[in-house]
Amino acid sequence: MVSIGDYSREFCGGTHVASTADIEVMKIVSEGSVAQGIRRVEAVTGKSKVDEFLKKKQAETAAAEEAQRAKLLEKEKQNQYFEKLKSSVDDMISTGENVKGANLIIRSLENIDIMLLRKLSDLLRQKVKSGVFILGAKGSEDASLVLSVTDDLVARGIKANELMVQITPLMDGSGGGKPQLAQAGSKQPQKLEGALAQAREIVKAKL
Repeated sequence: MVSIGDYSREFCGGTHVASTADIEVMKIVSEGSVAQGIRRVEAVTGKSKVDEFLKKKQAETAAAEEAQRAKLLEKEKQNQYFEKLKSSVDDMISTGENVKGANLIIRSLENIDIMLLRKLSDLLRQKVKSGVFILGAKGSEDASLVLSVTDDLVARGIKANELMVQITPLMDGSGGGKPQLAQAGSKQPQKLEGALAQAREIVKAKL
């Protein structure tokens, strides 16, 4: 029989202390349902174990905060990089290849995430009346690809998702999307440049 003052009295087969004083201190670490109408509370007891638990939680919290700071710094870095890229958009457009009246722009960039590739692709679509834009990004362990097509070319049957189906095998990647925009990823960054070179010929043949 386990009694805790006048608050609780119950049978328990797993108690190994003579009195609650032996527990010293207790820290509840979890609480949840184990069956209908039954809940389980788990705790660590003893000053040394509680101290150990609290130190572990402090370390986990510090690590999570550090990871969040690193994430915010990386986001700020990416945003600054995108601002620089925006200033080069006109140059991308002017140096693009004119194929039967459509502007074909293919670029490979370093260390830029796929969300910024999409933003850059959207910016090109806003500025160019007719075109196909293929933007690749290469990191140390992976590569990303975003392909977009202006609406006039989609109406002619030139669709981003169908073009991507032909391109992704060239970089051992996978992806998909819609007629206006498709994206893909690969764990073979060294194959990105070759895939972009062949993508140029694929698009030109389609146009």
